[in-house]
Amino acid sequence: MELLKRVLANNPRKLHLITKLAEISTDSTRSIFVNRNLRMNLIRWIGFDMDYTLAIYNKRELEDLAFEGTIQKLVSVKGYPAAILNIRYDPDYVIRGLVIDKLRGNLLKIDRFKYVGRATHGMTPIEPETFQQLYSGEKIKHSNGRYVPIDTLFALPE
Repeated sequence: MELLKRVLANNPRKLHLITKLAEISTDSTRSIFVNRNLRMNLIRWIGFDMDYTLAIYNKRELEDLAFEGTIQKLVSVKGYPAAILNIRYDPDYVIRGLVIDKLRGNLLKIDRFKYVGRATHGMTPIEPETFQQLYSGEKIKHSNGRYVPIDTLFALPE
């Protein structure tokens, strides 16, 4: 604990949070138990769930990292054109509750009854007459595999 206090001396907020966590961890009713020894020297990767139970995240930095990593992989592994490396993540553009139409490559905002209210192709709004042809009166069904919901924090930069 003393080492942490020295390391975090210039960040009182983080120090306060870690101190509080240390106090909580002494309460055995809030401890995490395992039924075998865990050899940390054998652990190569540690993953985090973004539910804020084990760690406090800087959401924007995490989304930027996920977006940049995805773009890099699309180019280097999947063969996408290098021009997409110039695309920048806009955290204000994508919100939870959107749906991707994988067949047409459109981003859809649906209402609570699963009808499409707005649609864009990339950043470009779909023209009203095209919208009418594609989505007028169509109820979105996630189960058919054509549509992908953006309903979690992980899906935003994806």
